[in-house]
Amino acid sequence: MQNTKLIPDLKPLEEFLSNIKKFDPRDNLFKSKVVISAQKAQDSTGRTFTIPEQRIWYKEIDTFTFESLNSIIKRSLKKVGHPISNDIVDTILLLYTHVPKKNKTNTALLENIFESIQSVTLSQYYFLPMQLENDNENIIFGRFKIGKIDESKFEYRCKKATSDYYDRYKERIKKRAIVEREYYTVKIIVWETLFERDFSKSSNYADHLLAYFESVSYIEFEEFWNLFVQDQYLQISLDVGFLDDKMFKNVFSHEKVSVFTNITALNRNIGYVVPVIHGISGISFQRGLNQEIKNINNRLVLDYNFTGFNNSEIHETIKTYIKFNSKGYIHLHEENVDDGFLHFVISLDLLLGDKYDATQAVSRRAALLTFKSFDTSFESQKKLLLKIYDARSKYVHAGESISLELLEKLKSICRIILEALFKIQTNTKYQEKGAFSIWIKELDYIVSGYDAGKVPTESELEMIGIEKKNIAL
Repeated sequence: MQNTKLIPDLKPLEEFLSNIKKFDPRDNLFKSKVVISAQKAQDSTGRTFTIPEQRIWYKEIDTFTFESLNSIIKRSLKKVGHPISNDIVDTILLLYTHVPKKNKTNTALLENIFESIQSVTLSQYYFLPMQLENDNENIIFGRFKIGKIDESKFEYRCKKATSDYYDRYKERIKKRAIVEREYYTVKIIVWETLFERDFSKSSNYADHLLAYFESVSYIEFEEFWNLFVQDQYLQISLDVGFLDDKMFKNVFSHEKVSVFTNITALNRNIGYVVPVIHGISGISFQRGLNQEIKNINNRLVLDYNFTGFNNSEIHETIKTYIKFNSKGYIHLHEENVDDGFLHFVISLDLLLGDKYDATQAVSRRAALLTFKSFDTSFESQKKLLLKIYDARSKYVHAGESISLELLEKLKSICRIILEALFKIQTNTKYQEKGAFSIWIKELDYIVSGYDAGKVPTESELEMIGIEKKNIAL
């Protein structure tokens, strides 16, 4: 799948690979590494059994160490876009220890592993311990759905993966609450083809193959939760609420299921279903949250013709702004008032700051954008912004806590400015590259007018996104 070799032809590497074993060689020169820890498992009848520990043994060669091999494999995985972790490297080497069928060099065999990588489809389900009735409304945002599992879709995907997982566990799955991410593509190694061509399926092959897919699944679920938070940034910034990923991840008896499909091997499509059960506690969602999300999305369409982010400069600017706004709300959710306040200020700094005098620049620009909504004068609003920056300085340098009254005003300022950003993104003038800098200059031009005693007209203010917003102050 690549034009250039990924694995270098190095004599120490060739020798090192020849000394990787899955059985104890009874040689004091060999070291061992645990690849699969001993763990409890459960079959479809509820019977519990133990999966034994699995190790690999290796002998280091002069200056070529296990870390050297780890680095080569990680670098190769990165080049082909495969998920990367130490566990993934370990499971690749565990499968590599199965007996080669053909007379190839060790580096050539390792190269073949990377050549077998292909893009496949991954569906991820995070099962919660409770069941939901039919009248429960799903919560949908970004790439995620929280609610009752669509059993027919899950059954279809399991069968497409040539797995009997649904048939075996359908009673346990029935009406289960889930967090589900939209399916997407991921790179994996097609081991079935490799073992048909280059290796023999010696003992524990199935366990070792499962360990590889579990390690990929684990990394992808880490990204699952990163995106789960990121996809809420817009609604968090608009003060709809925050679904804390920790609330879900800390629930006992959850089950993570990854369904890999559309894998082409041996002239047929195959797949894998990879479940991991952890564990009972309950979990509750903010009542009416999904309707609030729908209302926000509908309002953004009606007021600003906004249906989603694109790659324009103004949209990238908004995404950065709401990222730090959201971090502020998340800190408040965790009762970290001071850190929440600090992140709201950071969002203003990044959006409106000036490298020469950030405090004055942000205070003047933010005051201009928000004074109408506060029903005050530009000068009075500028004094409020300077007071906010003074509080930020006292917190950072002297540890002085932030007043809740000032925090609430800062939240309103950030929200009003977000509305202004959505307002200007409707104007094709501000959708071109470099337009954001033009907008900042237009703000500064009007600020300079105020300094000179010239009051702008309502239309001049509206042209650059400054309107009175009905935001709770």
